[in-house]
Amino acid sequence: MVFSMLEKSDTTGYYMFLFGHYQTYTQTFSQILGLNYQLQVTSIDSIPEGLIFYLDSKTLLNGDLFVTGHMSYWGSNPRTDKLGILKLNSSLQMISDYFLGPADTISWPGYNYNIGINQDNKIFYAGATNQSIYTLFPSEPSNIILGCFDTSLNFMWQKYYGGDQYYGVWTVNTTTDGGCIIGASSFNYQVQNNERDIYILKVDSSGIITGTNHDPPSINPQISIYPNPGREMINVKTNLNHSMIYFYDLTGREICIQTLVSGSNPVNVQKLKPGLYIYKILQNSEVREFGKWIKD
Repeated sequence: MVFSMLEKSDTTGYYMFLFGHYQTYTQTFSQILGLNYQLQVTSIDSIPEGLIFYLDSKTLLNGDLFVTGHMSYWGSNPRTDKLGILKLNSSLQMISDYFLGPADTISWPGYNYNIGINQDNKIFYAGATNQSIYTLFPSEPSNIILGCFDTSLNFMWQKYYGGDQYYGVWTVNTTTDGGCIIGASSFNYQVQNNERDIYILKVDSSGIITGTNHDPPSINPQISIYPNPGREMINVKTNLNHSMIYFYDLTGREICIQTLVSGSNPVNVQKLKPGLYIYKILQNSEVREFGKWIKD
């Protein structure tokens, strides 16, 4: 959204996170306005890191704030835009930040609401990759991207959904089962004439799809791991270059690691004991896939 508002933790008024300038210029294209309960402006500050567009915000009981928005790396070639999320204290000083999304791609946060915090203090942050800045009805596919953080803004995982048509995210809401619902639009240029469909995606706390109003999209079309469950050998198929797969037991201990190349990668899991394992696939220190694998 162009602006987002929330009540101050000291109950003296509100904060408005605004794209643009109000009355005076500050260091960035977006501002934080302090308002009293009569909606009079009492302070004007810059939004750190220069986040613009599609701003959203949430607050914690201790007064810390989370602000999300679009981060453009001006002059990057190829163009790179990411989903920025900031953690600020009650004095609007930045504590930490994170920028979600692949390199060399234009990614946008959800247009209306893009951040939710559930009862387990997990943060869900949603947007879409490969967004067009030139047309409303692109002839290229995109992915819904969903990132999960704790309230210290430690990155936990991210998932990609779609890749079969053009998606735009509009809202994300947390659910009582620890997951979230993503409200999006979809456009398939091969069958639609300048019209969009409503697309709803329900995922659990690990980002696994549990419901949708259409056929489920793939989870990261660049990666597939099979069979799951498996026994002695599994295959990791990916289009990613220079990536690594890590397997962990349920205590978090690293059990197996292997370098991956673009294409099909056989992985020997014969020495692993039967049970449930967690895997991560990293590329350039960025988690590109996170999930569960079962050894029969």
